[in-house]
Parts: sequence; C-alpha cells; structure tokens
Amino acid sequence: MRKDSFRERLIFGINITSLADISITLMIIFLIAGITATLSHTGLDIRLPSASYVKEITKEGVTITIKKSGEIYIEETPVTERNFPTVLENFLSRKETMNCFLKAEPEVPYGKIIAILGKIREVGVKEVSLIATYKRE
Repeated sequence: MRKDSFRERLIFGINITSLADISITLMIIFLIAGITATLSHTGLDIRLPSASYVKEITKEGVTITIKKSGEIYIEETPVTERNFPTVLENFLSRKETMNCFLKAEPEVPYGKIIAILGKIREVGVKEVSLIATYKRE
C-alpha cells in the first residue's frame, strides 16, 4: 500500500523553459545566418540588368563586378584586365571554392563580358553564374 501512495503523489511534467530557450536561440542564429548570407552577395552598388527568370544564389563564390565605365572589381577590390587572373586565383584560394558570380551593368559591351569570362575560364573556374534582378511582367 505504501508503494501505491508514493506513486500517486508523483506529478509528471515536462519543463518547457529550457525548450523555449533553445528554440529562441536557434531562431536568432538562423536569422543572423540568413541576413549574413544575403549581405555577402550585395557588394558594389551597380544597376543590374533584369531577367524574367532568376534563381536565388545558394552557394559560396567570388563576385566579379564590371561597371559601365570599364572598371573591374573582384569582391570590392579594383583590378585591371592584366592582373585579373592572378588576383582571381588569390581570392579563389582564400574562399576554397571554384564558383564565380559575374555582375555587369547593362551598358557594359558584350565583348568586355566575353573577355572577362575567358579569363575566368583560364584560371580554371568551371561554373560562372550571371547575376541579374527579377523583372516583373
């Protein structure tokens, strides 16, 4: 009889305080990670061409920017066409990736874009993504 009365006095329950703490902490971590991922692809302020189909970037890579004035940037570092391959190799080795993202203003001549794409391929980059903004119809 004594065992039964002991069991009746036990109250079972789940302490949700620690569960709530963990949930809030994870939510904050994911918010910070999401904001950081978004900011990592912003870079220089240029006007991008628009496209009717745009896929969101989900991987790491080196961003190359060509302005209408002809200036070339790797991430936010200005480079010349002559030293472009060397600087690109340095950036790729630091990021440990072989992906590049190419951003160019609409006024940049097509020949300039093709020349830079050729130099990117010479370095050994297999995948180059062209960056554009989504055009709503």
